[in-house]
Amino acid sequence: MKNVRVIIQNLEKTIRSGNCSANYDRGGKTMAVPKHKVSKSRGRSRVANWRATAPTLVECPQCHEKKVAHSACTNCGYYDGEKKITVKADKKKEK
Repeated sequence: MKNVRVIIQNLEKTIRSGNCSANYDRGGKTMAVPKHKVSKSRGRSRVANWRATAPTLVECPQCHEKKVAHSACTNCGYYDGEKKITVKADKKKEK
C-alpha cells in the first residue's frame, strides 16, 4: 500500500511541476498522441499503398527456366554455377 502512495505522490509532483504533458509518461519516454483526427479518406489512401510486390524472376543460366533472383533454381538445383541442392527429378534418376 505504501508503494502505491509513493507512486501517486510522485505523479502529483510531476503534474504540478509542469513536466508532464498530455502524453502518457513511461519512464522518461512519451507515447505519440495524434494532434488531429485523421479522416477516412486520408487514412485509407495511406493504407492503399501497403501492397506486396511480386518477386523478381530471372532466367537460370543452366536450364533457362524462370527462377527467383539470388536463390537456387528449383528446376535444376544450381546457384552461381554450382550444384547446391538436389531436386526430386535428380533423385528419381539416381534410383
